[in-house]
Amino acid sequence: MPITLEALTPQLDTSTPAPEKMLHGTVQDTYNPEVLQIPKSGFGKAYDIGRQLFSDGDYVRAFNAFKLSYLRASKYGVNDPRSKMAKEAVDMTKSHIGLASRLGYKVAGKDSNLLTGKVEKVFPPSLAWLSGIKQNDNILKAKVTGTDVTLTLQRGTKTFQIKLKIPAPVDGTLIADTNSATNRSGGGDGFGAPIKHPELLGPAIKLLGNYDCYLVVDVSGSMASDIGAASGSPAMSKWNWCQNQSNSFYNDVAKFMPQGVTVVPFNDRFSVAPNLKGSQISSIFSQLGPEGGTDIAGPLDYILSQYLDKKAKQQKTRPIAIAVMTDGECGLQEIADTIIDATHKMTHPKEIIITFLSIGDTTIGSPVLRALDDDLVAAGAKYDIVDTRSFEELSRYGLTKALAAALIEEKVEK
Repeated sequence: MPITLEALTPQLDTSTPAPEKMLHGTVQDTYNPEVLQIPKSGFGKAYDIGRQLFSDGDYVRAFNAFKLSYLRASKYGVNDPRSKMAKEAVDMTKSHIGLASRLGYKVAGKDSNLLTGKVEKVFPPSLAWLSGIKQNDNILKAKVTGTDVTLTLQRGTKTFQIKLKIPAPVDGTLIADTNSATNRSGGGDGFGAPIKHPELLGPAIKLLGNYDCYLVVDVSGSMASDIGAASGSPAMSKWNWCQNQSNSFYNDVAKFMPQGVTVVPFNDRFSVAPNLKGSQISSIFSQLGPEGGTDIAGPLDYILSQYLDKKAKQQKTRPIAIAVMTDGECGLQEIADTIIDATHKMTHPKEIIITFLSIGDTTIGSPVLRALDDDLVAAGAKYDIVDTRSFEELSRYGLTKALAAALIEEKVEK
């Protein structure tokens, strides 16, 4: 019998979350990116952001902002006062960048090379932020061995040890503005590395048949906005666009997934509709409408916990593939903590894959998504299980191939 959702009150099976987790509410859609974006143009804006970051002690991102302001001012000539001012800021900021800054935290004291002491600030989306270091932690010891640093920290009455990969020194090269001073991945928009071998995606779709697939779909208020201008498609809401992609996804994988797919709509709450097939997927979308806020951490934690609990009890499980379709992020520290913790309970690097898919022409939160994609292992995760795709790529290749790309990420990106 088809599963239906009435308004924002789901009628679901007994395996779904507790009632307080079900979709409801009228909270306005809000967004806290936990990261300061650098505008795509303008010397002055980048310089002002650099000053703000510098005053906060976030020297690495301040350096990137000042570098970007110099690159943008260089069109006026190296002797222009704006170029000189930006270059002085670059040189001055670089002298402040110690190992703690590169790791992404600041302890009490003026010495930027000091690794131990009480943590005053942690800067997203750094390795320290990803690994779970928090303000007011007391770092008791720091041991540097080759390319690793091991931190022993105290939080309350508990003592923890965190091992991080030492990031490369900042690049002080001042050349033509590529608008990528803060983009290490090469995607050009702050997301993962671009797909360079799309011809490999079609054959990879059948690999999804080895997984239980979850479509985690944002149903917050902002998903009602139009997507036509960004996609070049006829005007439709982001929510309806996701419906079309979800239907296409099932049509593409139906012969490989007789068990169907699980749809998890979320706003500030979430619900789980398992093992959906064909028209059941459309029914979920047609009976829900964009409303409320955005909480990705809740459904993600639920899915991972359910899977790992079954595995711990030695119940029969299949690997899981999670596609998160959203136009914003919220509670990103919780997401990072949840993912890193899950990796340490895994036994195979492709046992869990998570793909964050940007819906609409937006790079909201993209530095943090890039960090989740690129830096999780360096921040202490056992495996790299996160992939990210911009809306440009999602529009070009579709949901099915975007999710398949995560299974053969190294092959399609190199």
